[in-house]
Amino acid sequence: MLIEVKSYEQAEELFVKALGLFQDADDETKDTLTYGLGNVYYSSGKLEAAISEFKKNKNEKAPQGYVFNDSAKLRDTWQ
Repeated sequence: MLIEVKSYEQAEELFVKALGLFQDADDETKDTLTYGLGNVYYSSGKLEAAISEFKKNKNEKAPQGYVFNDSAKLRDTWQ
């Protein structure tokens, strides 16, 4: 939702906080948060940061509940 209204800084802040709070969570949870942060970076034009976040995912696909968008194309460029 924050991405849709282009509140990238707020979205980034919330994902970073969530990653800190859930650092001991299971891989699926961390992948979901990391993928979300990657989407924030991608949407705001920070492609290198987006790639860095996408590379942290342990799963080859987007976490469950996420719909692939253009970031899937970006992800294909570094695999």
